[in-house]
Amino acid sequence: MAIWKADCDKVVIENPTPSAVFEFPPHTQAIQPYEHGHPVSKKTLLWERGVQPLKPSCIVEPQANCHDAGTWFMKGGKERQKNRSKTFPGIAQAMAEQWG
Repeated sequence: MAIWKADCDKVVIENPTPSAVFEFPPHTQAIQPYEHGHPVSKKTLLWERGVQPLKPSCIVEPQANCHDAGTWFMKGGKERQKNRSKTFPGIAQAMAEQWG
């Protein structure tokens, strides 16, 4: 919440759907990797202030859900949490191009 309440003109917070334990305000947008060139479904929420909503940059057909067994996203081991926390490159590129 400290970041959201920061005294700056532009703020964007990106996070998967949070647990009800967190006291976030309602999100301003929900995006999907398949809207930015990655054939995966994984809803990510954005809390935006001072920027336009992120527009899809390259819509493709989703081939897998992030929770499907056997996907790179659900493989176990030490890298699982690290893999799950990464922002998809297509989303990051769209953010950079659209928001500067």
